[in-house]
Amino acid sequence: MRSSFTMAFTREGRRALAAIQARTGLSRNNIITHLVRAHSAEASHASLLHRPQLAVLYPGKSRDEIMSIRMPASEGDTLRAMQDTTGKSYSDLGELLVRRFGSSTTFPTRPAGRARR
Repeated sequence: MRSSFTMAFTREGRRALAAIQARTGLSRNNIITHLVRAHSAEASHASLLHRPQLAVLYPGKSRDEIMSIRMPASEGDTLRAMQDTTGKSYSDLGELLVRRFGSSTTFPTRPAGRARR
């Protein structure tokens, strides 16, 4: 089974995601899936997430560029747990993972999830 989420990033977040895609050759779905798998615990405890005055971590997201992100069910459950723990949107969590951990993460050479036939 797969989970699907909608996310909108700021211009800086979209640039960061595009840079990771160019560097790795992976899809945005695979990038975010890998980041959830590798960094969910660190991201859930990031001090930025626990500042109550920051209802939205990354303001200025574009409604015109909403992405559908699909990932395996287990990583989807992890992302939902992150959202429950932090109270932040999937968009903020996805952008946090991309911007904070994306440039330093070693990505797998093959996509996450099930192989295409």
